[in-house]
Amino acid sequence: DEMDLEFMGNIRGKEWRVQTNIYGNGSTNTGREERYNLWFDPSDDYHQYSILWTDSQIIFYVDNVPIREFKKTESMGGDFPAKPMSLYATIWDAAPGPP
Repeated sequence: DEMDLEFMGNIRGKEWRVQTNIYGNGSTNTGREERYNLWFDPSDDYHQYSILWTDSQIIFYVDNVPIREFKKTESMGGDFPAKPMSLYATIWDAAPGPP
């Protein structure tokens, strides 16, 4: 099971985007990725990013503003995240290398 909040990088002059991912029971059919534009430059100041995870829903927040709500349905079966998980925070420089 996995829940992610990922910054997608930025092109100067474009809005910053964040991507949320939800995977349950190894499934990539339910939840998947959704991208959202941020209303600020996240590199200018500190911000709060959080995930509320209950047995019936997952809500992603940015500065206490919900940006994605994912509700469990019967049709998902075991594809809703329910297993214990760990928390990781990383910086991954995915910029292309020199030509």
